[in-house]
Amino acid sequence: MCGAGPDAIPVVAAARRLGWHITLMDHRPALMNMDQWPPVERIVVSSPALIPETVAGSDCDAAVVMNHHYERDLAYLAAWVGSPVPYIGVLGPRQRTEQMIATLELGGVELDDAIRQRIRAPVGLDIGAETPEEVALAIVSEIQALHAGRRGGFLSSHEGPIHGPAPECVLDVPGWLPTP
Repeated sequence: MCGAGPDAIPVVAAARRLGWHITLMDHRPALMNMDQWPPVERIVVSSPALIPETVAGSDCDAAVVMNHHYERDLAYLAAWVGSPVPYIGVLGPRQRTEQMIATLELGGVELDDAIRQRIRAPVGLDIGAETPEEVALAIVSEIQALHAGRRGGFLSSHEGPIHGPAPECVLDVPGWLPTP
């Protein structure tokens, strides 16, 4: 989780309920008080200049960028696209992320199709989320669906059994195999 704003708390809480291991990254020590956060495995206070080093030292399956600050989000996005993490979710409007991608490309960062497939923006499933808790549900649901090799649609529209192996038409998330 990249960003320790108040709307990140329900995302961390939802992920923890699923048993996920969470690393929280932010540059503001005052927001990194363990008492305000659901249990996280690791808290990393890092200056924006050290984001690439911070990300490089991370071993994770998914990154969620939600700082609500363009330059910090851009720095995290730049660092994550240079890492092997298979899922990069970016909070905010699609146009904002497209602007960040264009900025990275103008700066010489090559974003091939495989890298672009890893970026999910806006992050989350389309469930009509408005509140921080609803947004958290949408984000965690998207990550779970992709990790399981599913599309995240309505079960009533799903052909075949709802449990068991993912159908052949799974989304391609490079480096991320569906869970058995």
